[in-house]
Amino acid sequence: MKRKELFDYLEVNDPIENSLIDSDEIEYYFLLFQETNSNYLEKFMRNYRSSFSEDFKKIIATNLIDLLSKEMACNLIFDLLIDDFRKNYLDFIDLLDKICQDKKTVYGTIVPLLYFLSNECSRMLIFDDFNVFISCLEVLCSLEGVRKVLEDRSLWGLDKDINNDNIPYMYAAFDYKNSPPCFLDGFFEPFVYKRQKRDSPAEFFYKKKPEELYEIRNTVTGKFEMLSRGLYGIILNLLTGSPNLKKNFMDYLILVAKSNEERKKMVFDHKKIISDGYAYNMNCILRLFCGNIICKNLLDKINPEYSNELNTLSFSSLIFFSKIHFTRLSLGKFLDYNKEIHYEIDGLDLENQLMAEYSEIIKSKSHALEVVIISEL
Repeated sequence: MKRKELFDYLEVNDPIENSLIDSDEIEYYFLLFQETNSNYLEKFMRNYRSSFSEDFKKIIATNLIDLLSKEMACNLIFDLLIDDFRKNYLDFIDLLDKICQDKKTVYGTIVPLLYFLSNECSRMLIFDDFNVFISCLEVLCSLEGVRKVLEDRSLWGLDKDINNDNIPYMYAAFDYKNSPPCFLDGFFEPFVYKRQKRDSPAEFFYKKKPEELYEIRNTVTGKFEMLSRGLYGIILNLLTGSPNLKKNFMDYLILVAKSNEERKKMVFDHKKIISDGYAYNMNCILRLFCGNIICKNLLDKINPEYSNELNTLSFSSLIFFSKIHFTRLSLGKFLDYNKEIHYEIDGLDLENQLMAEYSEIIKSKSHALEVVIISEL
């Protein structure tokens, strides 16, 4: 290969840069660059160009795969992913695609990053800027090497066989018993209030005036639409053309449904069962899947006779009945919650200062639920 290509990449000036260079000299310059640059890994990634020759791109990818196996590069890749306005962003995606052809790199670097994104998203309210994490998820799930690794059932909470020693962030939406959680769990969490007990205030709705609630409702509707469409598009692209990923998603839906039967009860352990946010966002995504089934005239694929054996259903039938199930677990429960809150408020002595303050707290939760219910309608 030509010396100029290497020197452009490593930011080296040389008067004979148009001459050819052998493999030993390439290795020497790579090592020299590492020794003289504290942020060499970042520069290796930022300086990559998709216009390089195929031979040189292979050399770069091989070098990075070796380096990534020795360093925790999650934060660096995340920083480069969110810097999508820079001039050479598409070059970075091309590089990611190449290094993700190595399965060990995906397990060692990308899988921990997926769980990091999920964990960060799980802490957010629907009002927060979750889109940066959804965008990163979309890019990573579009890479062929990542898609192949995601066929691993353990990454969907369906198998205990996963080495999570290098994954410090693993958010679980419910009690998986002894299995690691699905990498998607945290992305379903953003909601109008945090995952908490019902007698905790919904901060954005606390002591708000009617006109303020109206503005919040408009914001909430748009944000839920953005979140559900983003996740729907990512999941749909994963399932398209991959029977294994399609089966993983179906089995994940079945697992969630069977593991959260307690949510149908009036009282349950909030730490072990999916949250209001998870239930509602899953309901919204399944609604989009149902819309796709209707648009493609696939209604005849749905078995009208409901089967309690979910694992015997076709994809269309499972989506259809899961939508009904999650509507009950979300909107159905929200209506019940709201009714109970109003009954409780009616029974309070509002002349008592403590009672009046408690009334404002649970009223904020009622306002939040009403905004979600109205947004759905």
